[in-house]
Amino acid sequence: MRELYRESGAKDGKLQLQITKSYKVGHAPAAKWPLLLEMIDAAEAFRDQKVLFRKAG
Repeated sequence: MRELYRESGAKDGKLQLQITKSYKVGHAPAAKWPLLLEMIDAAEAFRDQKVLFRKAG
């Protein structure tokens, strides 16, 4: 029903994040709404995260 895919890396000295959120169904019955809300909440929590850089050495 849901998928949240994350990929990260560094290229040319820049942090690159690729996040894909997808819903595998077009219609979810009310009985499955808790699963959908769980995915939405997880995506929101991930979006609100911060990245902290520390100088090496």
